Amino acid sequence: MGNTCASIKKSSKQSQQQQQQSESERKVSAESIPYGTETTTAAETTTTTKTTTLTTTQTATKIESTISTTKTTANAQIHKDTQLVNTYQSSEIYPQNERLEVTTNTATTIPTTATNTITAPSPDPISLSPIPTASTPSPYSSSRYSSMSGGHQSYQNISPISGHIDLSQYTESIRTDSFTQLFHLRCDQTTTTSSSKEQIGVEDFYLIALSTESDEIVVWNIYQQKPVRILKSIPKPRAIRMVDQLRTVVLCNRELTLYDLNKAKLLTKLKGVMNQKMPYYGLHNSKYVVALSRNRMYVNMINLDTGDLETTFKAGEDRFLNSLLTSANGKICVCGDETQKPFPLLVWDLSNRKLLYDLRIPHHEFITRLSAISDDGHYVVSVCQECNTSAKNFLIVYDLQSGTLFKKWKPEYDSVSVAISTQCGGCVINGIKNNDVLVWDLSTGNIKYTLSGHTAPPDRLDPAPKSNVFLSYNSSRQDTQLRIWSLENGNCLWTFTPDKDISCCTLTPNGMGIVYGYVGEKKLNLAIREDPDKSIDDNQKTNQLYIEEMCSKIIPYGDKELDGHEIDLNS
Repeated sequence: MGNTCASIKKSSKQSQQQQQQSESERKVSAESIPYGTETTTAAETTTTTKTTTLTTTQTATKIESTISTTKTTANAQIHKDTQLVNTYQSSEIYPQNERLEVTTNTATTIPTTATNTITAPSPDPISLSPIPTASTPSPYSSSRYSSMSGGHQSYQNISPISGHIDLSQYTESIRTDSFTQLFHLRCDQTTTTSSSKEQIGVEDFYLIALSTESDEIVVWNIYQQKPVRILKSIPKPRAIRMVDQLRTVVLCNRELTLYDLNKAKLLTKLKGVMNQKMPYYGLHNSKYVVALSRNRMYVNMINLDTGDLETTFKAGEDRFLNSLLTSANGKICVCGDETQKPFPLLVWDLSNRKLLYDLRIPHHEFITRLSAISDDGHYVVSVCQECNTSAKNFLIVYDLQSGTLFKKWKPEYDSVSVAISTQCGGCVINGIKNNDVLVWDLSTGNIKYTLSGHTAPPDRLDPAPKSNVFLSYNSSRQDTQLRIWSLENGNCLWTFTPDKDISCCTLTPNGMGIVYGYVGEKKLNLAIREDPDKSIDDNQKTNQLYIEEMCSKIIPYGDKELDGHEIDLNS
């Protein structure tokens, strides 16, 4: 009886072992089923499908990588004459018939999305300057961009809140008694003086100063050093865009409002609310403004006369924009898209109200807070970073007439600032982390100058609107020196060190002086460029004569009888 029970137990154990072995074999068999083989188990089918999807993705990645490698190799073979200038790399200009197709045209290669419904298969070219090549003159070599010409508009296209010095470390009372930003008038309405052929206009004598904490906008006479209009009770003015010499669109906290600065009058309150952190906007023309919507999914075109929204530019479903640049002529708008991977640049034709290009580089993203657009909308320059690496960032320049990559510049250090000047044939000015400033030639694509002297990274660049000079400085005041450089020869023309902390500064339109305000003082000061070869007394006499000369040429701002008026818009 005992043997029988033992035999039954043994048999039962053998049967369990065989069953477990069978189940194990079935699992192994299921895991080793070839892709595409039909199975009867739902779990096995799911496993196979996931694996197949993974393999397909890997295959697509390999194909994309192969294509990218092939293009890069082809580019290296075509352009193997790349030169190194002052240890900074600069890729050669692509011949018009051999352009590297790194950029993507929406009409040809973008997957089918809602964007395609507003994009023509072959976008009409915009009437801008010709595409520059090694044998073609720069589009900036014409007389309208010459020094002191005054025939162009050159207010900087930067993010509204990023162009001023941070005053957050000071108390509210000190910030209330400070000017926070300075803006130039438009440089496209000039008159010729009778004594000379010098182009001179009202923009040569006045600046617009904002005091965000005290709710004030001041029109300031540069050479008489006094306010000619004081507008009070402007709710938190953060930025302005001049429509003409007298009217401006003001970013009041999160709303856009059109003001007449001459008569201190509110003209139109534009409908809608801006995004708190990205309140970006620019002018299309004297009748329309374009602005990033509150949810950052649209670009809105708003009528300045009525304040109504007339047109909405939509990039696609659930795509969030993180920047907005408009060319000074109002024809081109460029936005960064932070939803797509890698981040692309979207280029809009504002005149025809359509999307021109969706520009992107595989495995790279654009740092759109470090970007600029040329006045005529021909070029956009942006700092670019390779994704998921610690590699140094570099500069990308796109030709917006053709939508192709024009230039790629690789400094040895990360970029901290970028600007475009229309002077001297057109230049890209680039501040980098090792405290240098690089000047790149837009006509040849080569580096022109490496400018040294700063003791901290120059994160603010300010080209003079009507001269071939620019100002560079460090906004955190690690380096207290303000430096004026020549774009003609790369010389440092003047170094100015303010006595105290400054809250704002900019060049005069002709580049002869620096207008600046001290922290805690609601007035502006003027420092005229000095000759280092002259004595202090001689420089003072020369500067005084220059100020007297400029005062004799002053053009009144608006109605002369309103000069010096202080108006509270709430009264």
